[in-house]
Amino acid sequence: MRKILLIFFCCALLNACGQTTALLGPAITIGNTGNVMQAGFSYGTNLAVKQTTGKTPGEYVTSYIEEKREEKKERERKKEPE
Repeated sequence: MRKILLIFFCCALLNACGQTTALLGPAITIGNTGNVMQAGFSYGTNLAVKQTTGKTPGEYVTSYIEEKREEKKERERKKEPE
């Protein structure tokens, strides 16, 4: 019972961390390489993609892959003899 309560409590506290994880990648880049310019470019690119498409880069790639899978399934359905 304690584990369940601990997991629930942690989820409640970490619920708003989703937006701040966008800064995590560039922060790690600065920490590992010390290259502020590369980290800034990475953050700026992610922000531009989100403003243009309305999705994060990860969401955009996922939706693109799903779209291509659906197109492939449609082509395969059309090729099947009836």
